[in-house]
Amino acid sequence: MNKEFVSYVLAVALKELGFDEMCFGFYSSPVLELMHCKNSEPWMGNGVVAAPLKQQVFRWFMEKYNLRGFIGFRPNVKQFDCHVYDMSLSGMEYVKQRTMEEFNKDPKVGTYEEAENACIDKLIELAKQQSNIQIEELDCPFDFTSRCTMGRCDCKPKQQDNGK
Repeated sequence: MNKEFVSYVLAVALKELGFDEMCFGFYSSPVLELMHCKNSEPWMGNGVVAAPLKQQVFRWFMEKYNLRGFIGFRPNVKQFDCHVYDMSLSGMEYVKQRTMEEFNKDPKVGTYEEAENACIDKLIELAKQQSNIQIEELDCPFDFTSRCTMGRCDCKPKQQDNGK
């Protein structure tokens, strides 16, 4: 049953991205324990992190970051691969982005579980890039919005918080 959960390393990375969903287990350092919990539980301290199911993580990335990951199989080389894309792209934008060269860069591995982990790694990487882009958005001096949508004011780039 452990293969249904993300690894401890992935769970820590997900917590850093803000994952705080109810889970069936948690890691106390790298040891998996089963119990309903989420990352914001008051008793969860250093080295303790919620252990989500892989399917739960895929859904969370779709809902929070609009990123979709799925596993494919290449019968010609008998390997699994993972594909990740931004669901906000239009069909034409996606086609321009997903050249054959990009398609061939997708990780190829021997087992389905390895492909799931590679896919989650890629989703984490893209979500971190997306978060950095969001940090660079403009701060609007007006209280009604967190970023300028009208372009009529003297907006400044948001300050990056390097202390995180």
